[in-house]
Amino acid sequence: MRCDRTATRAAGFRGASNSPPRRGVTLTEAVLFISVALGIIVGGLVYFQQARTSDKTVEFVRLARMVQTGARDIARGGDLVGCIEEDTLAAGQYVPAAYHHDADDDGVIDQFRSPRYDDVVMDVSICGAGQGHHASIRTLQVNTLFFALTEIDEATCTRVLPVTPQGKGLLGDDIVLVGVTLLDLTAQPPSVSNLFVSPAAGQEITPSEAATYCGIAGADRLAVTTPGIAVRF
Repeated sequence: MRCDRTATRAAGFRGASNSPPRRGVTLTEAVLFISVALGIIVGGLVYFQQARTSDKTVEFVRLARMVQTGARDIARGGDLVGCIEEDTLAAGQYVPAAYHHDADDDGVIDQFRSPRYDDVVMDVSICGAGQGHHASIRTLQVNTLFFALTEIDEATCTRVLPVTPQGKGLLGDDIVLVGVTLLDLTAQPPSVSNLFVSPAAGQEITPSEAATYCGIAGADRLAVTTPGIAVRF
């Protein structure tokens, strides 16, 4: 039987012409796709940053609790004379070696620094009643554990710093003083002053106030140092 190739090709062409035409992506669809993709990326970055801040906060609390345990244990041996610092706590193994840091390379441990985060750092002083590096602490006449949060970032600081009028906060259940150095932009010329908040006198630091103390610029004042926190033990 003879095959009519011309007829076959014609039939093939007719079949192809009945197929639905291929359609490209419209501009609206492309914009929608890009918007959804950007939303997913931004949401992921925000979630990652919040999770990182939460983890740093937990690390600060963990370190503070270890230091407080060491301070109470040391104080049981009798009245504290003067102040003891990180090297004594390190020698007593109250804080794991992974947190020991020699900031000035003189062979003496003078900071506690998280092995996971470079900005989770504490300078620590443990002082007996009526003693301490600052007059505002000496006048309290109680044993104090002083944390200087020397490199804390703003987001973590705003979580760590709030204190109730009863002295309860993440870094201790009996916080007696919080200090920070502020630059007053309303003065001419701008002036620098130390601000002290005393939960022992019923004062508090709310989350919104913590933002100012943690170095976030406000309308009138700007923190120029990271906060220090004194805890009674």
